[in-house]
Amino acid sequence: MTTLKRIQDGEPVEYTNSQYIPAFLFLPEEIMDCEPIEFRRVSRNVQKLLRDPVTIAQVESEAFLLGIVLGYSLLVWPAMGQKCTPESYGQNEPATLLSRTPDYWVTMLEDAGILLDAWEWLQVYRNVDGEFAITHLSDIMPMIKALVPQTMAKYHMTEAIQIAREIPCHEDFSHTNSTQKRDFRRKWNHLRAKTKVLSLEDLQPEAENAERSLQWEPVDLQPAVEDSAVIRATGEQFLGMIDEADAEILRLRYLGYTLSEIADKLGFRTHSAVQKRIQKLGLQYERFTDTDLGFEEEQLRKAEKRKTLII
Repeated sequence: MTTLKRIQDGEPVEYTNSQYIPAFLFLPEEIMDCEPIEFRRVSRNVQKLLRDPVTIAQVESEAFLLGIVLGYSLLVWPAMGQKCTPESYGQNEPATLLSRTPDYWVTMLEDAGILLDAWEWLQVYRNVDGEFAITHLSDIMPMIKALVPQTMAKYHMTEAIQIAREIPCHEDFSHTNSTQKRDFRRKWNHLRAKTKVLSLEDLQPEAENAERSLQWEPVDLQPAVEDSAVIRATGEQFLGMIDEADAEILRLRYLGYTLSEIADKLGFRTHSAVQKRIQKLGLQYERFTDTDLGFEEEQLRKAEKRKTLII
């Protein structure tokens, strides 16, 4: 795929998105009907595509690039072997991401000799003054169905999609943070802690020996940021460093009390006050054990959020 040059103020500059011009002209009528109006308005006239400032601005726009992404995703999806429609998949799911990477599919058509590279297209049509006729899905779909599986095999797409189907966890394919990701990082860094931190599994035999009739059913111990102090702040040395009130907060939280219940029991006005104390204790514990449990990251995230709201 080659990007063309255009003249601006007497100097050659990159013609943004020009590598997709042949791909744009190849899209069939049925696909174009599904495209946004801005994309459909781009001229199919060769001379306008090469020289008209308005048309050039349209090609260089974000709307044109998004139209190419959408168009080729719709074109190749039926040939990708997916049982569901694209709408059934998340935006960050591998099958969706691969279908929305037009360079795979444009290169596929160029390698098969169906599409000309932008530079080759320029050499053939630069002096043509006319509009390209629009194709139809029935004319090109047999080629697409034959080529797409070959391209997927070439780039090992099938294996990636299959793994995502076997282990469906949408958080893996998202750039946003999540409880699952934070919990993984805590476990990973926990193994590298300089001091030993007992896990719930380690504490279970001790609890059963101390209370024969006790059923080991921890309440509300999901891996949230504010719970990390309760789960891990069990070292006698650390407990000896904090005051009795903070130690009681940790003990109650460890026993499964909610933040609101702790607030009522210890005389705090709101549950958020308890949450702030746990956050502070978590930061202290991270420094004490040289362990990354996610408290500092959470604090930075909240600070950044407040900064964004102020801006």
